Amino acid sequence: KQGLAEIEKYKEAKATTQADGSTLYEVAVGAGGATQVRVQRFLPGELTIKKGDAIRYINQSEGEPHTVTLVGPNDVQPEDTTVEAFADGTPK
Repeated sequence: KQGLAEIEKYKEAKATTQADGSTLYEVAVGAGGATQVRVQRFLPGELTIKKGDAIRYINQSEGEPHTVTLVGPNDVQPEDTTVEAFADGTPK
């Protein structure tokens, strides 16, 4: 139940409109704080943005370090990561 509560807590990205009209989204990287229940994923799991928008990733899992790696279509994938693709072949 505690893991589900953490997922519910961060199910929506916090959106802030910037001075230039773009949007800054805050996305949780993991959740669970100092508890034994840890959620190891991005919350929300999907987010649609527009060109010019930005995403700030915030570690919500105290004591659990996380990284975010963005790989473009022509970039070389880092050795220690797995990049999945959407049905159209673009990276998730």
